[in-house]
Amino acid sequence: MAVNTFDDLIFEIMEAGDDLREAVNSCELEKVQVLLESGQHDVNARDGSGRTVLFIPVCRGHVSLVGSLVEHGADVRILDYNNNSALHWCGNTEVLEMLVAYGADIMQRNKLGLTPKEMALRRGLAPSIIEAFTQLEKRADKKDTSESSLSETRCSIFQEFSDGIGFRNLCLLVAGIFLLSLQFAYIITGASRQLEVMEPITFSSA
Repeated sequence: MAVNTFDDLIFEIMEAGDDLREAVNSCELEKVQVLLESGQHDVNARDGSGRTVLFIPVCRGHVSLVGSLVEHGADVRILDYNNNSALHWCGNTEVLEMLVAYGADIMQRNKLGLTPKEMALRRGLAPSIIEAFTQLEKRADKKDTSESSLSETRCSIFQEFSDGIGFRNLCLLVAGIFLLSLQFAYIITGASRQLEVMEPITFSSA
């Protein structure tokens, strides 16, 4: 039996008009990569349920296919018509971490109000998967808390500063800085114009 070469594969795709979703559904990684690199297929096109082709390998735990799709622009944050992201159908720790690394929201809730972890619990996935979801949720919560704390600290510092000098003095300070900026701009502009009108230096011959 003859073995198809890479060129034969490309010709087969062009001749048959093969579809990206069909190739993904058949787990044909090489064919999927050829289709993606051709630039002729929308990797984020939705089906009747609002799902993209990314949902298929995520649900099946096909790491290589997921990696190929996200590297070619598959949007991990797209939701289906029930507000499920691909994460809601994920049951593989490596795929899970990949999706989160590409920006998937670990706390996204679907129309039933379930997060991906809660969906995983309902689906009866392995404890190792549940633990992976738990750790990623903690990491996301820690990041949100840190960003919130930084924002609050900045506001607190400004509030303490304004309270310390008083509102009236703060307004005077801002007005003074504004006037100094105007004066500086005027000086720079004036110097620039003076240089423009200066006559060039000429040397007379002896």
